[in-house]
Amino acid sequence: MEITITNVKYAPSWNALQAMIRDMTGDEKATFTRIQRRDKGVNYRGTGVYDVTIRKGDDELPLVLTVSGPCPLVCFGSESNEKLAC
Repeated sequence: MEITITNVKYAPSWNALQAMIRDMTGDEKATFTRIQRRDKGVNYRGTGVYDVTIRKGDDELPLVLTVSGPCPLVCFGSESNEKLAC
């Protein structure tokens, strides 16, 4: 399973994400058994790529969560339609 969240400052709270996984899988007892940032960082609410393991019944399912920050603001010139930094 893969989930991508874009244009945010922070990853969702792990409780909120777990509730969403429970709703999507139809298993109210599904829980996270492992959360690890791929860059080995320690900010677990920051943007990045996370490897998550979900226990659903007797099975462990992998989840890749990608969280990326806000896109840079880009403005267009009125006459030439060139991209200009704002």
